[in-house]
Amino acid sequence: LGERGDQHPLAVGDAHPDLREQVVDLGEGRAHLQLRVHQASGAHHLLDHVVVRYAGNGNYYGYSAGLRIETSSLTLQNSTISDTVHGIEIRYASPNLNANVIEKNSGYGVQILGSPPGSPATPALTGNVIRANSVGIYINSASPTLSGNTVENNTNSGLEVVGNSAPVLSGNTFANNGTNGVVTGMAPDAELMV
Repeated sequence: LGERGDQHPLAVGDAHPDLREQVVDLGEGRAHLQLRVHQASGAHHLLDHVVVRYAGNGNYYGYSAGLRIETSSLTLQNSTISDTVHGIEIRYASPNLNANVIEKNSGYGVQILGSPPGSPATPALTGNVIRANSVGIYINSASPTLSGNTVENNTNSGLEVVGNSAPVLSGNTFANNGTNGVVTGMAPDAELMV
């Protein structure tokens, strides 16, 4: 799949609600932006057996995710996201991520951002392997459910939770994650549900 326009290699909307068995490989060392899935009029998106590599423009604070999710009507499953700055960025959305491998990203494996009024982020991450990133999972002002994930060999930490977050964790494995396995900087009234 090649570039589409000057912003995103592929933007999934009404015309392409599903991607199955696709490779989005933008070539190591090339400056591209990201695969972006945004809210489409009632469509439910399915990304199944998709590989995204070398996406993002290399700017830590810019378009740096391999996959940016801005819709709650998405299921990502059996896919691999690797070799980007941030593997997956979930922005104010509640998708389902099941049985994926998110690895070798120089920033966050999965970044979950919530907060705007009326736009909660409550994604469900189930059975994923999140490894060899700088930080495995970063949660800021969101309330995801993390179940049965393996978060390992991330250089700085396996899980960072900040802001007004209330994640629910169940049956996850955190192993060999730098000097900080789980880091919390949550609001005083927030609760980490394990």
